[in-house]
Amino acid sequence: MADVTPLIHRYGPQQVVLYDPQAKALTGEKPLERLVIVPDDWPRQVPLPPRTRD
Repeated sequence: MADVTPLIHRYGPQQVVLYDPQAKALTGEKPLERLVIVPDDWPRQVPLPPRTRD
């Protein structure tokens, strides 16, 4: 994590893709998982888009 912290402070959130070649064979799930690393002062929840009016 020490290598990523300066990047977060310089460029903002970092997206990382984790690959598990055995995931599909073992669980049937997709072998890729997307992870977004954000600074501690970012909001804990992702804001939802506004609701559309009828």
